Amino acid sequence: MWETIIVTGQRASEVIQLRLDCVGRYGGLPLLWHDQTKVGNLNAAVRIPDHLLDRLEERRRKTLTHYADRHAGRLPTAAERAHLALFPTDILNPDGRRALSYT
Repeated sequence: MWETIIVTGQRASEVIQLRLDCVGRYGGLPLLWHDQTKVGNLNAAVRIPDHLLDRLEERRRKTLTHYADRHAGRLPTAAERAHLALFPTDILNPDGRRALSYT
């Protein structure tokens, strides 16, 4: 999480709110899609280094594994994935939609 803050320049509150499928490749370039809440720019993409893409994809795998463990081995549907947090909290969050909080 901290590496994402440093590399992208995003606020901690923006990074912890990232959705599960916020990273990927477009035209071969590794990108992170995020919301710039302060300026109202939603679903913006920023290029990231390959090592950060790898790290965030590993985080996604951990989140999916955790989801499957809580749902008898079932992975989320496409509709459910769209709402999952990349960094979900374990507190009162059986569906994985709520992100961590640092307050």
